[in-house]
Amino acid sequence: MMRNDWLCGGVFGLALCGCAPAQSPDGVIRGARGAEFRAVGLPTIGGVEAVYSWAHGVSADGLTVVGEMGPAGGGDGLQAFRWTEAEGLVGIGDLDGGLLISVAFGVSDDGSVIVGRGHSLHPVGTVRYEGFAWDSRPLGVGVMTGLGGYIETGVDTTGLAPGFIGSARSVSADGSVVVGAALEITNRRGDFVQGHTRPARWVRSGAGYELSSLGAIDENSLDGQANGVSADGRVIVGSEVREPEFQSRRAFVWTEAGGMISLGDLDGSGTRSAANGVSADGRVVVGWASSDEGDQAFRWTEAGGMVGLGRLEETTIRSEATGVSADGGVIVGSERIDLGEGLVGLVGTVWNQEWGWRRVGDVLLEQGLEVEEWGIGSVEGVSADGRVLVGLARTPTGELVGYRAVLASRCAADLTGDGLLDLGDIQAFVGAYVLQDPVADQNGDGVVDAGDASVFVGSYLSGC
Repeated sequence: MMRNDWLCGGVFGLALCGCAPAQSPDGVIRGARGAEFRAVGLPTIGGVEAVYSWAHGVSADGLTVVGEMGPAGGGDGLQAFRWTEAEGLVGIGDLDGGLLISVAFGVSDDGSVIVGRGHSLHPVGTVRYEGFAWDSRPLGVGVMTGLGGYIETGVDTTGLAPGFIGSARSVSADGSVVVGAALEITNRRGDFVQGHTRPARWVRSGAGYELSSLGAIDENSLDGQANGVSADGRVIVGSEVREPEFQSRRAFVWTEAGGMISLGDLDGSGTRSAANGVSADGRVVVGWASSDEGDQAFRWTEAGGMVGLGRLEETTIRSEATGVSADGGVIVGSERIDLGEGLVGLVGTVWNQEWGWRRVGDVLLEQGLEVEEWGIGSVEGVSADGRVLVGLARTPTGELVGYRAVLASRCAADLTGDGLLDLGDIQAFVGAYVLQDPVADQNGDGVVDAGDASVFVGSYLSGC
């Protein structure tokens, strides 16, 4: 079994393991049927080379990657970035907080709108997080705007800075709906306030965005955050912390018609779950939840409820789903694995109905990408078609970098979807052919017949 994809060496409190790739002069490692892998790079910030980069999101078309870059451990100099093949890695700046500390988490379908968290300056001199939207459409040059605002509770907010605590995590396909968290003020004394961060939505209105609360699951809800939104902005998912059990967290799905509902968990305790992403049509929700075997990734649909997706290893401490393709068929995430002696390995994973969970590194190796010495430690985002994956990796020389991997295009004869042509594919085709299953319709004419057998055999023998 190939084990190239552990991130090893105590960074961020994790062991980050990997195993020297052959790559082209442009730094891209290429394989079969369009498969490729590349680091998004380590740029300079203020004339100083960044220590790391981390990709958190990718556009639906797979062409724009967003994330963070900066010094080890964060701090001043941490900056949100935007990557495209044409322009490379480019920092997009920060708000006016005086410090350069921004992170990008989400991006619109075409890459023109990026959302995240920056720093803004409060009147009393403190610097606080504020959600932002960076938009390149109006002027052709990207402009970052603080989303700001407070959730209305009746407390007078006159004179308070508009950006007092908040974060934007995801954005709809066209950039018109942004979701994340904003402050609900429960008490104010001069310039000092108390309150809770609540799941929030910003909807584009004219040149700005209007803030509204998503409400709560029940009266025991405390803090919370929205993490994902459907393409049309109508379905929002996230998690809430419950009071008085402060460590209790519940995944939720929200719609304007139905409000916020809890998705429960996998062990019936009702105490630990979080939703991280949702398919484009809003029908498939993914995240993690407590189970009898510990925390594990889940896939939720209205018809089927919450279903645990299992784990890769017996020594897995926790598996988590972080993103999902447009149709809900491909899910990405990571697993934390106990390596013994106090070390925890972080493994980037990808799931579909045919494979179940697999290590991304193993999949890339099978598709001809020489990534033996790379440690692929997380998958944070996935394109609409499920082929482009982004996240955090460790290079053969030890740097932590954001990456962009493209899985091979589907071969018509690879019916098992494992990237290999073997007896399993022949058996799958014959079975589908006998049952007149549309899967066997190789030439796409709507009829399963001898013509499809001819196409399958040709594809199989040619190796696609």
